[in-house]
Amino acid sequence: MTDPVTSTQLRARTLARTDSRVPWDVKRWAVGGQKAANIARFLSTLLLIFAVALLPSTASALPEAPAKPRVLVLTDIGNEPDDSESLVRFLLYANEFDVEGIIATTSTWQRDKVRTDLILERIAAYGVDCH
Repeated sequence: MTDPVTSTQLRARTLARTDSRVPWDVKRWAVGGQKAANIARFLSTLLLIFAVALLPSTASALPEAPAKPRVLVLTDIGNEPDDSESLVRFLLYANEFDVEGIIATTSTWQRDKVRTDLILERIAAYGVDCH
C-alpha cells in the first residue's frame, strides 16, 4: 500500500512534469505529515507572539482624563434677571471647571456700578464662604 499523495506533492509532480527547466528540486518543497503540522504550529505561534507584541498595553490604551478648562467669568449681574440665572447655572456646573475668578463688570446698560454683592449671594447659596 502506498502513502497518500498530498496536494503539495501533486503540484510539485505536475510542475516537474510540465516544466523541465525548474531551477530547484521541487521535491524538497513538498512537505507532508508531521513536519507540515509542526511548521504550521510554529508559524501560528509566531503570528500570535507578534500580534500580542504589537498590541498596546491596557494602561496606555485607556484615555487620560482631560484637564479641567480654566475659566474666568465676567458678569454684569444686576442689569437683567438672565445674568443672575446664568451665574446660578454656571455655579451648578462649577465643579467641571478650574474657576480662576468671577469678576463683576460694568456694561452698556449698567455703567455706574458693579454688583459684587449679588455674586457673593449666589455663591453663598451653594454653601461657599467667600469672605
